[in-house]
Formats: sequence, C-alpha cells, structure tokens
Amino acid sequence: MKGYRNSIISFRSYFTLFIAIAVAIVISTVVVYEALKVIFDVEISTEIVLLISRYTTFLCLTITIVFIVINAFTKRYVVDKPLKRILRSTDRITAGDFSVRITDGNEDHIKTEFDLIAYRLDKMAEELENMEALQENFISNISHELKTPLATIQNYAMLLETEDDKEKIREYTKVISMTTHKFSSLTTNILKLNKLENQTIFAEKERYNLAEQIRVALLDSEALWSSKNIIIESDLPDSLFIYADEELFNIVWSNLISNAVKFTPEGGKIIVRIEEAENGTRVIFKDNGIGMSETELKRIYDKFYQADSSHKVEGNGLGLALVKKIMDITGAKIEVESEKGKGSTFSVLFPVDEYY
Repeated sequence: MKGYRNSIISFRSYFTLFIAIAVAIVISTVVVYEALKVIFDVEISTEIVLLISRYTTFLCLTITIVFIVINAFTKRYVVDKPLKRILRSTDRITAGDFSVRITDGNEDHIKTEFDLIAYRLDKMAEELENMEALQENFISNISHELKTPLATIQNYAMLLETEDDKEKIREYTKVISMTTHKFSSLTTNILKLNKLENQTIFAEKERYNLAEQIRVALLDSEALWSSKNIIIESDLPDSLFIYADEELFNIVWSNLISNAVKFTPEGGKIIVRIEEAENGTRVIFKDNGIGMSETELKRIYDKFYQADSSHKVEGNGLGLALVKKIMDITGAKIEVESEKGKGSTFSVLFPVDEYY
C-alpha cells in the first residue's frame, strides 16, 4: 500500500525523540547543578558536574530504552497483529470473499479500537454476504418468474396453431391472457419499485375515503380469495376520510391482500379491519396462514426474497418490498406480527398529524 509505514513511530518521530532526550539531559544537568548549589551553598566542582551529567544521561537513556521496548511490544502485539488480521480480511473482502470473519461476533469482547474496527468489518462482511445471497436468489427467482410464463405462452400458442375446436381455442386463449397478465404484473412491479427507489415518484396527498378504497381492493381481488374458498371477515366503517396518495395506497392494499391470500390455506380466513389507535388510524390484515419464523420476518421487505424457495406459493418477492418503500415515502408505518404455523398480522398506521 503506497505511503503505508508498518510502525507505530516513524523515523521522524524517533529523530524528534532523540532531540528531546538530548535537551532533557542538558536541562536535567543544569537543574540538578543549580539545585545542589542552592542546597549546599557551595561551588560545585567539574567532576561533580560530570557525574551529574552521567547519571542524568543514564536515566534518560534508560527511559528511552524502556520506551522503545514498550513501543516494540505494542507495535508487534497490540498494533501489527490485529492490523495484519484486519488487512488480510479486507483483502479477502475486496476479492469477493464475504464469508471472512475476524472476531467471534461478541460485542463484550471489544477491548480496543482495533477490536471495534474488526467487529464493524465483520458486520459489513455479513451484510455484503446477505446482499450476495439476495442477488443470487434474485437471479434464480427472476429466471423462474420470467421463464415459466414465457414457456406457458409458447406452449399454448403452438397448440393454437393446430387446434380447430373452438372451445379448446377459447380455453387456450384464456390461459395465454392470464399468463400475459401475470408477466405484465411482474414487469410493472419491477418498474414501480425502481421508480420508488430512485425517488422519481413522490407522494401527492388528496382527501379520499380510505374505507371505500379498501372495500374496492377486496372486491378487485375476489377472484384470488374465492378460488381458495377463503372467508373474508371485514370490519370497515362506511366512510373514513384521510389525506394521502390514493394511487400509492392502492398498491399497498393490493399487495397486502395478495400476500395474505397467498399464504392462507384452502378454506382459511382473512380479517380486515380499521380501528382507532392512540396516535392515528390503523388498518389491519390478519390471516390464519402458514406464518413466518423470526429469520423470515427480518427479510420480508427484501427485494425478491421468498420464504418459500420451492416456488410452491406463487409470487415474485416484490410485493412487500413495494409496500415498505411506499411506507418510507409517505410517512405511514407498517408493523408485522407472525408465528410459524399460526398466521400473520400486518398493520398500517396513519399518524393523526400527517393524514388528517
């Protein structure tokens, strides 16, 4: 590394130390000489002055040697050893190996600044490793999500070329239409998320009926929940007006309903209600589906993250990422409670000061 000196004290520092010692010897000799003159009130001979000079020189040199020994020990065991470990680790991280760890991850073991630097580097490497895993997961998911509808469209288009039965043609056309809709939804969500992340979409508040908006969202998704015989239990007022971005929150309700339906089993139940909170209004979506573990809860807002990596449950891992981004932009707050095998509850809070 250009300009790097592998020493706690540079040559310039040693030279400065040498000058300081020389000055200290002279000053010490003069001070001792004057002190003896005052104490004994006699002239001090040259021999005594030389003796004083020798002792002060010996004392200063002893201190210097002790200092150098301490410096060498500190350099080797306190500085060089942890510094070399940190540098080796940063080299591996730079080379793309994010699995490297310097510490045991226990904050209680942080004793020095080097320990703190190493601990922070470990945290950075852990985040980079998670990001790399997400990127790999993204490639796998997006490949699956793009290839499946394209293959379906291609297969049914080939069947249409040779089919004469009008009923079959109608059936194949319907499948192609539904598949293209799914494909369009995926690309639309990717574009929306990209715009939200690049802040090219800004919240525009207007007064509208929140309760009616949620009712419409439930009706729009009726095909989803009715196909699984899911019971929708709603407790919504006739009207509840707020000041918010209606278009952005259409995306929120659509994705939260879709998410609840997706992970609720056949014949399950989803509860949707609006309730007054201490500091605003809360919209709640509660299902009795498969639920999530603590590990899954930490990553539900990551792009393309899917707890079900087997793809048994349809989805592309973008819905909740969109929801979280809209929360960040609009100032609303989202909370989630979940337990594996017992369902999940998502709640969106509209603070009084910002929405009324």
